[in-house]
Amino acid sequence: MAKRAVIYARVSGNDRVRTGGENLQGQIRLCREYANKQGYYIITELAEDDRGASGATFDLPELSKALNMARASQFDILIVRELDRLSRDLAKQLIVEQELMHAGVSIEYVLYDFPDTPEGRLNKNLRAMLAEYEREKITQRMTRGKKRKVESGEVLIAKRPPFGYKEKIDENGRKTLEINEEEAEIIRLIYQLYTVGNEEHGPLSIGAIVRKLTDMRVATYSDRRPAKHCAAKTINGYGEWNRSSILKYLSSATYIGTWKFNNCGDPITVKVPQIVDTETWKAAQKRRSKNKHYAKRNHQGPHLLRYRVRCFHCNYSMAAKTRYYKNGRVYNYYVCHAPDRRVECPGSSLEATQIDEAVWNWICSDILQDPAKVLVGLQEQQAIREEALEPLRAELYATLGLVAEREGELKRLLPLYLKGTYDEIWLGQEKSRIDQELTKLRYRQSELEIMLNEQTLTDDVIQSILKFAQIIKQQLDRLSHNEEDKRHLLNMLNVQCELERVDRNTVRVHAHCILGDDSFVTTPT
Repeated sequence: MAKRAVIYARVSGNDRVRTGGENLQGQIRLCREYANKQGYYIITELAEDDRGASGATFDLPELSKALNMARASQFDILIVRELDRLSRDLAKQLIVEQELMHAGVSIEYVLYDFPDTPEGRLNKNLRAMLAEYEREKITQRMTRGKKRKVESGEVLIAKRPPFGYKEKIDENGRKTLEINEEEAEIIRLIYQLYTVGNEEHGPLSIGAIVRKLTDMRVATYSDRRPAKHCAAKTINGYGEWNRSSILKYLSSATYIGTWKFNNCGDPITVKVPQIVDTETWKAAQKRRSKNKHYAKRNHQGPHLLRYRVRCFHCNYSMAAKTRYYKNGRVYNYYVCHAPDRRVECPGSSLEATQIDEAVWNWICSDILQDPAKVLVGLQEQQAIREEALEPLRAELYATLGLVAEREGELKRLLPLYLKGTYDEIWLGQEKSRIDQELTKLRYRQSELEIMLNEQTLTDDVIQSILKFAQIIKQQLDRLSHNEEDKRHLLNMLNVQCELERVDRNTVRVHAHCILGDDSFVTTPT
C-alpha cells in the first residue's frame, strides 16, 4: 500500500518580490515529482504565502494544518523542498520534526538526504543553523541598506506615497516625494476644517470632517491607487472616509516637510516638500492634545460594560462615552465606531444605564442563581478550552522531549572527552551547538507554559469561580452598589454583549459568558 504524503511549500516576502510567486509553484512541482518518483500517494498540497510573517514564527496556517492532520493520522510523510522552507529557526524546525515524529510522520527533504544517524542529524542541524544565520544576515543587510538610502536623502515608500504626494526619481536616481496638487488640496482642506472651520461654523470634529468628505464624495487614498499599492483596499464604496485616515493625516509631520524613517528606535528624517504651513500644523496638534485630555475625562463614566460591547448591526466595537450638560445632567451612552459608513448605523448611540442594569440582572437572576447550572457551564467551557489547547500541549510535549534529549547529549560529552574518543575542538563545537539549541528550546518551552497557564480552565479555577459565585449570590445587594466587584465578576465570567436597536425605544442585548448565552430586550430612555 502506497504511503500517504503531504507536500508543504513556503514562500517568503523576498521570494515573492524576486520571482512573483514562481518560487512557490516551483517548490510544489519539485515536491510532486519527488513524491511520484517514490511512489507516494499525495493527500494534499499545502502552499504557505507568509505575507510578511517570518519563517521563524510558529503561527503559520498551512503548517498548523499539516500538524493537525499528522495528529489525526491522516498521512505518513511530509515532503518539503529543503530545510529553510520548513523553517529558518532552529528551535521551530526541531519542534516541528519532534511533533511529527510523535505522530508517526517522517519528513523527507527533496534536495538533501539526512539519514537517521548521528552524522545525518548533525548535518541537518548544521544546515538548520546556517538557515537561521542566513535569515538574521538578510535582516541585517536589509536594515543597513535602508538606513544608507535614507541617510542619502531617499524616501522609502514601497510605491505607496503618502496621500498628497507622488513618487519622483531625482537626478541621482533616488526616490523622493513631490506634491500631488489635487490630493494636497484635500489635505489642506482637512487641516482648515479641523483648525478653523468653514463659512457655516467653527472648527469641525473628526466625525464631522468624515461625514463632510463622504457627502462630497471626495476620493480617498485607496480610491486613487491600484489595489497592489494599498495596504488594504476599503470594503466600502467610492468616496467613503473614516476616522483613522483623518487622524493619521492630522498627526503626520510629513505635511510640514519632515518624512521620518524609524531605524530601530532612532528616527532618521528626510526633507520633503511642505503641504501645510507650520502654524496650522501646530494648531492641529494643540487641538488633538486638548481633545485627548477631554477624551480621558469622557471615559470616567460608570459604564459597567466598557470594552465588552459590540454593535449588532455592523460588528464594530462600541465606545463608552459620557456627555455633560450645562444644567448638570450627565448622559452615559455606548456609541458605535464603525469607521466606514455613509448611512448612520442604527446602533450608533445607545443609552448605557438601562443596558448595564439589564445585563447585571441577567447575571444575578439567571446565571448565578443555580449552582448546578454554573458548574455545568464551567465544565463545558473547560472541555472546549482543552480541545482548543491541544495543539499547544502537543508542541510543549515535543519541546520537553527535545530539551531532555539535548540535556542527555550534554551529559554524554564529558565521558567522550575523557576517553579521548573525539578531539577537544570537535567536542567544543558540539557543546556550542547543543547549548544554542537548548537556549532556544527552553525559551519556547517558557512561552508555551505561560500561554497554557493563562488559557487553561483548571479544576482549581472552576472551584474558585464557584466559591466566588456563591459569595456574590449572598451579597448581591452590597455588590449592586460596588462597581469594582461587579466588573471583577464580569471579567471572571468573560461577559460580552452585542447591542441591537429594535426600534427608537427598544434595544435587544445579545449576552454571552462562559456559563451561557441569552438574548433579552431593554428600553433605554
